Formats: sequence, structure tokens, C-alpha cells
Amino acid sequence: MSSEEKNAFKWLVKLGVLSAARMSAEEAQTKIEVFAPLLASRFSSSMLTDHSLGFVAAQCKFFPTYGELCQLLYDYQRENAPPRISVRAKEPDEPYVIPPAPAWALRKRLRHLLPTEEEAKNDTVVINTAEVERQINALGFASRSDVPKPEPRPQPTSPADKQAVH
Repeated sequence: MSSEEKNAFKWLVKLGVLSAARMSAEEAQTKIEVFAPLLASRFSSSMLTDHSLGFVAAQCKFFPTYGELCQLLYDYQRENAPPRISVRAKEPDEPYVIPPAPAWALRKRLRHLLPTEEEAKNDTVVINTAEVERQINALGFASRSDVPKPEPRPQPTSPADKQAVH
């Protein structure tokens, strides 16, 4: 006999003392021996406690059948189960957008401040570091919709302007 069956056996003996006043000892013994392994396989030892015994015995005028006993234990379980908490996520106001990688996002936002491919090849670039710093600070941790769109940088039009930049 397993420990669960022993616990069920002891629980049923106590139930018999509380509710089987008119049953013969032989009949009670037979029922307990048959019920114990079945209860042990259906209910955990944590269900077969003195508290559940009191609940079941209070509703029995005589020793219950196996079906009645199971129903009473299910009723006990339902009444003593911890409350279920339903956690539901709030629907977002705006759809969630996966932010791009920080370097990519920074490059995209500051594109107008970076040299063009031609400028980079010719080494004819002057970068306004104060403007770059202002744009980086504007990015901060704000959402993308809060960051002002940068204005395009004027491109040099004449060779003299390109020389001035150099």
C-alpha cells in the first residue's frame, strides 16, 4: 500500500467514525478497503485533510457511496480553491512598432548631417558638431513621432562653395 493509499485509508476510517453509525464493521471495512486506492488515485493527499473530512462528514447522514464521496470532494475543492485572477493585457492605443537598431535609427535621423558618398570620397566635408549634438539630444528616449524631422542640408552649388567647405 502506497503512502497516498494509507492516507486515504486513514481519512476513510475517520469518515466512517463520523458518519457510519448504522453500518456493520465488516461492511465499513470492505468499503474502506475498496474506496482507499480509488480515492488515492483520484485525489492528492493534500485534498484528504481534516478540513475536507469535516466538510464531507457535515453533509453525510450515513457512509456515502463512492460516487457521492467523489462529488462531495469535488464540491469541497471548488469551494476552497484559491480565487482565479484573470490578467488581460490592455489593448495598446497605438500599434507596437519594433524600434530599429540604434545605430541604424541614428544614421537615418542624422542622414542630412552626414557626408554624401561624393563628399566622403573627396574629403570635402565640414560637419557642424553642435547641430549633430542637438539632433542626438532631440532623439533622447522620446517616441519617433515626437522627434522633429530635420531639414535637408543645403548642398554646395559652385566650385568656390566646395572649396570654402574644404
